[in-house]
Amino acid sequence: MKKRVLSLLLCFVLAAGLLSVCAPPAQAGTIADAFEQFIKKPGQIKNLFGNEVAHGDCGPAGNEASVHYKIYEVTNPTVVQDNPFLQQIWQIHDYREDAQYYGVYIFGDGKMADYAATGQKAPWMGNVEVTEYNDKGQVLGTTVVENLGEEYLALAYIADGTDEEWNGRTERYSGVTNVGARAFKDCRYLTCMFLNDDITTISDSAFYKDEYLSAINMPRKLELIDKYAFYGCDTLTFVRARNCSRLKRIEDHAFYSCTMLAELRLPEGLTYIGPWAFAWDRILGQEDTTLGLPSSLQTISTGAFAFVNHHKNLNIPANVTSIGDYAFMCDYYMNNLTFSPGDKKLTIGKAAFFGDNHMKSVDLSNRVAQIDRCAFAGCEMLEEAYFGDKIDTIEGRAFTSLDNAMKIAVEGVLNGILRPDDTEQNADQAGDISTALNMIAKVTKLKRAVFKNDPAKSIYAAADSNRSFPDDCVVYYPQGSYTWLSELKDDGTWQGYQTGFWHGDHIAAFTDTVVAPTCTEQGYTHHVCTVKGCTYAPVDDTYVAATDHTWVKTQTLLPTCTEKGTQFYKCSACGATRTEKIAALGHDLSRCDLVPDATCTQPGRAVGTCARCGVKIDEVIPAKGHDYSYAETSVAPTCTEPGHYKGTCPTCGKDYDDVVPALGHDWGEWVVAQEPTAETTGYRYHLCARCNTREGEDIPKLRDHTWDSGIVTTKPDCIHAGVRTYTCTDCGATKTETIPATGEHTFVTKEIPATCTTGGYILCTCSVCGTTQRYDASEPLGHKWNSGQVTTKPTEDMAGVRTYTCTVCGDTKTETIPATGVHVHTWQLTKHVPATCTEDGYDLYTCAKCGAVEHRNEVAAFGHKMNAGEVVIKPTATTSGVRVYTCSVCGETKAETIPATGLPSVCPGGPTCPGYAFRDMPVPADWSHEGLDYCIYRGYVAGTSASTVSPTGVCTRAQLVSILYRMQGEPTNVKGYELAKLRAPFDDVPRGQWYTDAIWWAKLTSVVAGTSATTFDPEGEITREQLAAILYRYVKTQGQGFTGMWYFPLRYDDAASISDWADEAMHWCVMKGVLNGTGETTLSPQLTATRAQLAAILRRFCELPKDTASKSAAQTAYDRASAYLTVAVSAPRYGSLGGEWTVLALARGGADTETAYFTDYYAALEQTVREANGVLSERKYTEYSRVILALSALGKDARDVAGFDLTLPLGDYEKTAAQGVNGVIYALLALDSRDYPMPQNAAASTQATRQLYVDAILAAQLADGGWSFMGEDADPDLTSMALQALAMYREQSSVRPAVDRALVCLSAMQNADGGFSSWGSENAESCAQVLLALNALGLDTDDSRFVKNGHSVLDALLTYQNADGGFCHERGGETNLMASEQAVCALASLVRAERGESSFYRMAALTQPAA
Repeated sequence: MKKRVLSLLLCFVLAAGLLSVCAPPAQAGTIADAFEQFIKKPGQIKNLFGNEVAHGDCGPAGNEASVHYKIYEVTNPTVVQDNPFLQQIWQIHDYREDAQYYGVYIFGDGKMADYAATGQKAPWMGNVEVTEYNDKGQVLGTTVVENLGEEYLALAYIADGTDEEWNGRTERYSGVTNVGARAFKDCRYLTCMFLNDDITTISDSAFYKDEYLSAINMPRKLELIDKYAFYGCDTLTFVRARNCSRLKRIEDHAFYSCTMLAELRLPEGLTYIGPWAFAWDRILGQEDTTLGLPSSLQTISTGAFAFVNHHKNLNIPANVTSIGDYAFMCDYYMNNLTFSPGDKKLTIGKAAFFGDNHMKSVDLSNRVAQIDRCAFAGCEMLEEAYFGDKIDTIEGRAFTSLDNAMKIAVEGVLNGILRPDDTEQNADQAGDISTALNMIAKVTKLKRAVFKNDPAKSIYAAADSNRSFPDDCVVYYPQGSYTWLSELKDDGTWQGYQTGFWHGDHIAAFTDTVVAPTCTEQGYTHHVCTVKGCTYAPVDDTYVAATDHTWVKTQTLLPTCTEKGTQFYKCSACGATRTEKIAALGHDLSRCDLVPDATCTQPGRAVGTCARCGVKIDEVIPAKGHDYSYAETSVAPTCTEPGHYKGTCPTCGKDYDDVVPALGHDWGEWVVAQEPTAETTGYRYHLCARCNTREGEDIPKLRDHTWDSGIVTTKPDCIHAGVRTYTCTDCGATKTETIPATGEHTFVTKEIPATCTTGGYILCTCSVCGTTQRYDASEPLGHKWNSGQVTTKPTEDMAGVRTYTCTVCGDTKTETIPATGVHVHTWQLTKHVPATCTEDGYDLYTCAKCGAVEHRNEVAAFGHKMNAGEVVIKPTATTSGVRVYTCSVCGETKAETIPATGLPSVCPGGPTCPGYAFRDMPVPADWSHEGLDYCIYRGYVAGTSASTVSPTGVCTRAQLVSILYRMQGEPTNVKGYELAKLRAPFDDVPRGQWYTDAIWWAKLTSVVAGTSATTFDPEGEITREQLAAILYRYVKTQGQGFTGMWYFPLRYDDAASISDWADEAMHWCVMKGVLNGTGETTLSPQLTATRAQLAAILRRFCELPKDTASKSAAQTAYDRASAYLTVAVSAPRYGSLGGEWTVLALARGGADTETAYFTDYYAALEQTVREANGVLSERKYTEYSRVILALSALGKDARDVAGFDLTLPLGDYEKTAAQGVNGVIYALLALDSRDYPMPQNAAASTQATRQLYVDAILAAQLADGGWSFMGEDADPDLTSMALQALAMYREQSSVRPAVDRALVCLSAMQNADGGFSSWGSENAESCAQVLLALNALGLDTDDSRFVKNGHSVLDALLTYQNADGGFCHERGGETNLMASEQAVCALASLVRAERGESSFYRMAALTQPAA
C-alpha cells in the first residue's frame, strides 16, 4: 500500500521537472491554467499532507516564535482525479519510488527568518529528526532524515490568516508576509509551492537552484522579487504575475538561467528589472512571440534579457528611460524593435542589442536620446533605421558589422542608404544621403542635433560645414516655413536666432509629466521647462477628476435562517475594502403543515421541518395583517412613532382602522471607540440602520491583571541587577521587577610565563567587571649571557667596554676593559691631494692623538693631455704660422711653428675649414671633404706633414686602432691593467711607440687580434672589410650589433666576395649606412681603404643615433615575452592573430627561435596564397600589407610568393584607401619596408603613388594634431601609426610640421602614469604603438615630452607584463595574444635601437627586381 501511495505521490512531486522536459513548450499554458485552478482551493494541497512528523519556529532573529512550521509526510494523492493539473502529472512514470517525500506548512504572524543574514540553514534543511508511523498511523519512534530539504521536500505551503493549533491550543494568526532569504535554497525536489496573497516579498535566493520547481503562484500583494530568488530553477515553466499590481521591482539574477521558462506575464505597476534578471531564459509561449513589457516599466538594467532568443517583436514602453548595457544582447530571433511614443528621453546602453542578427527594422524616432557604443553592432540583417528629433549622442561603432544596405530615415523622411562596404551616395533616394551618413557612419556625438520633418536642405548645410558635429554644433528646429536655429555658446548657454525661440517659447521646451487620477485623488499634468538657466516655475494643469472606487465582490459570508451574512468588496483599482450586511433568511416553511394557516387577523400554526436548515418547527405563524395598499388613511410607523391605516382590506374584505406600533430601532453592530483598561472605562456605540440614531454606553473597567510567572529578560551578573518581566494573560500588559546583582565574579584565567627577571603567575580577570586576582606560579628564569662583544676598544690611556647580551630577552650588561698603556696611532684621512699633469697625488693621513702624518695611495703625475691644437696664426706661402696646444686637464699650453706653405691653399672652404692648412685638401664639393673636416677637427686624422693630409694615402692598422683608442678617451687602465706598466703586446709593437697603448687597449678589449700570436703588423694596410670588422668588434664592446637572426641579402654584385669572417660586420656597416658602395653595384670588400674613405666612414660611424632607453629593462622584457610568444604560437599561420605579427615581432627582435619556425610559416603561406589564387581579400587590403611586412622581416621578396606579386594590390589607390587612413598607413609601411617599387596596377581606377598615400594621411589629420578612426577626438593608436608611416618623409616641407603637431598631441594624451588610453580604457596596445612611433622617428624613450611624473611609456608598458611573460590588454587581466604581439613588436624596436640597428619597419633593401 505504501509503495502504491508513494508512486502516486511521486507522479505529483516530479510533475514540473519532468513535464517541462517531456512535454512540448506549447502545453505550458494548459499546465499553468490547470495549476491556477488547483491553487484556487488551497485545501487541495493541504489534503496531500499526511502525518505530522516535525515542527518548530522559523521567525526572524530575536522573534523566532512569531512564525512556525510543520513538516508532514506527503501520502494522500486522492485529489488527483479531481484536477487537470494533477491528471497530467499522473501520466509520468515513477521516479525514486521507494523514497518518502515531505511537505512543509508555514504559518504565523509577519516575516520569516533571513537565513542569508544569519548564515544558518532553514530548520527543514540538512538533517531533520522526524516521527515515524506505521500503516495504521501509530507512532513507532523517531529517525533522522539526512538532507531532508535538499532531497525529500516536495511541497510547501505558506499560509495567510488562519486558525491553527499550536502547543495544544488553537490560536488566530494574521499570516506570513514574506518568503525568507535562502529558505528553500537547493531544495532539489521541491516541485509545487503555494504562497498566500498577503506575501509582499520573495527574498534573496529564496528558491535558488530548485531544479524541479515547476509550479508556483505569484501573490497578489507581492511588491518585490529579490536577487537570485529563482536563479537556476531549470524547470520553472511559467511565471504569471499580471495580477500582482503592487510588484515594483525584480532584482538582479532573479530568474537567471530558468532555461525552460515558457511563459512570462509581467504586471502593470512594475518599474524596475534588475541586471541579468531574465538572462538565458527562453520565455516562449506568447502567441505572437512578443515579449510583453508593462507600460509602467522605467528601467531595464544590464543584461536583463541577454541571450533570451525567441522574440520576433519587441516594443519598449513609453516610461522606460534606460536600457542597460547588454540588455537584449544576442536575441537571435528578434525581427522588429519599436519604442512607444512619449516625452521621456531614452538612453540605449553599450551593446544593448549586440548580435541580434535577425533584426530587420528599428524605429528610434520616439524618445531615443542616446545610443551608446556598439549598441546595434553585429545586427547583420538590419535593413531600416528611423531616427527622430531627440537624438543627442550616437557613440562609436553603434552600427558596425552590417551585412545589408541599411535604409536611414530622419523623422520619417528617408534620407539615404548606408552600405556595409562603401559610403556611396545614391542620387535616386529622397532627401540627402550625406546627412544620414554623417549621422551614423562618422558621428560619435550629436549635441542637440535635432531633425524634424526637415526637407534636408538645412541639415545638409550643417553636415557640409560641420561634418562631425562637435560640441558646438548647430541645432535646427524646423517648423512650418521657418527654420529656427540655436547655437551652444562657450559659456554653456544657448543663443537663439531669428525668433528668439529658445527662451521665448516655453511650450517647445517643456517636459510634461502626466499624473494619473486615483480613486480618491484627482490627476493633472506637470510641466517643467528644460532650458538651461531658465527660472520659469513649473506649472500644473489639465486636472482630471478622481475615478471613484470600482468595487468588486471578493468574498461572501452567506446568511443563514437565523444569522446575518456579510458581503466583502475590494476596489480593483486601489485595493481599498468595505463590507455590507446581508439579512438573515428566516426558516423555509415549505415542508411544514399549516394548521391552520394565518389570516389577516388570526395567527396560524406551522408544524414540520425547515427546508433549509432542517430544524424541527412547531411555532405560531403571526397574523398576516391587512393589506394597507389601498388604505384611505396611511401613516407609516417609524422607529419611535406608531403608524395609522384606515380602509378596506382587499385580502379579507373587512374594514380596518388600525394603529400600528412603532418599529423600534434597527441597531447595527457595536463600534468600540475607546478600549477599557484596568484603570479606565471604555466606550462603545451603535447606529440605527433605519433612522441613523446613535446610542452609546460605557464599557466597564477590566478586572485586575492576571500576571504570569514572568521570564528573565535581563540576566543579573556580579555588579549589575537583572530584570524579570511579567505579562497579563488577559490583556497583554507587562510589568517588571529588579533581580539583585549576584556578586559572583565570572573569572577568565590566563597563564603568564616566567621571564629572565620576573616569575610566572596566573591572572584571573572577571569578564563582567574587570576585577583581577593574581597567583604566583614559578620563579624568574635568570639571564643567559652570550660571550660578549667589544663595543669600545681600549687605548693606551683609556679603558674599553665589552657588552654582553641575554640570548633570551635581549637585555645587556657591560664590563670594563683596562687601558693598554701602549701608544697606537689613530690615523684619520685629513686631505686628498689629486695628481696633476706635473705633480704626484696622494692621501694625507694624520694621527688624531699625536699629530704624526704620512702619505698613502700615491699616484704619479700623469703628464699633459694636449688637444689637437688650434691654429692661432695661419701660415701663408711666405710666412710661417703658429699652432697652440692646450692640455685638456690643467689648461697649460704649448706652441709650435707651422712652416710657410710655399703654395696658396687649394681649399676654398676658407679659414674656418679645419683642413684649410692642407694644400691637398679636397674641395668642399668632393664626397670626402666633410669626412676629413670632421676627423681633422676632432683629432682623429692628422696631417702627414704640416701642409698635407694625403687623402688618397692608405690607412694602416696602427692608425685605425689609435683613432678608436682616442675615440674611447685614451684610458690608461683597462680591465684592471695599467697600460704603462705592461710589456710589449706583440713582438713587432715595442714599448714607447705612439701606438703601443692603443694596441694594448685593442687587444685587451678584443677590438683587434694580431696577424699571428706574436705579431700585429702595425704598418699593414687596412682593406675595407678589415675596417668594417674592426669597427664592428668595437661597437660590440659597446653592447650594440646584431643578436639572433641577422642575415639579409646585400644589393651589390660583388657581395659574394666578402670573406666569411667579415660577413656579419659588412652587413651591419651597410645596414647602418656606415659603409657605402664604391659604385652603384660594387662594394669592393678587399680594396685597400684610403685615408679619405676612413675619414668618411668614421664620420658616419660616430654620428649613428644612440637609444637612451634602458637596455636591461627592454631586453629582459623582450626575452620573456618572445619566449611566451614562441610557445603560445607554436606554428604561426596566415592571419591577424598568431600569424604575421608574431613572425614580425620574433624576427625583428632576434628572438631565439628554430629556423624551421619561420621556414614552416613561409611554406604554409605559399600554400595559402596558391589556394587563394593570390587573392587574400577583396575588401581589406591591410591583409596584403601585413603579409608583406612579415616577408620583409624574413628577407623574402613579397613580389614572388608562390608565383604571385602580393604588392600589386597596393598599386590600386581607391581600394587601398577604402579602409580609411588605416589602410593607407600600412600600405606605405609595407612598400617602404624594403623600398619596394610602387606596383603598377593596370586594373586600378587610380594608380597609387607614395606621394598620394602621404597626402591622404596628411589630409586626415585632425585639428588637434592627431588622427582618429572616427570622430574629432584624436586616438593614440592611429596617431602613432600615422607617425610610423610619415617618419620616412619627415623632411618634406608639408610633413615636418604635421609630425611636430602630432607629437604635441600625442604628448598631451599621455596619462599621469606614462601610459595611454584608447576607446575609454588604458591598455598595453596603445603604449606599444607609441613606442613604435618614437622608434621610427629616432626619439629616445625618455624624451622629456613623453615622461610624466617620472614615468616613461616603456615604464607603463612593462606594468602589463604577466608572470608568464605575455601581456594583458588591461592591467590585471588575463594574458592576451593581441596585446602580447604588439608589445613584443615595440620591445623589439627598442632592442634594435640599443644594438644600433635600423627602426622596426626599415628592413634591408631589395637586391634585384623580381622576375
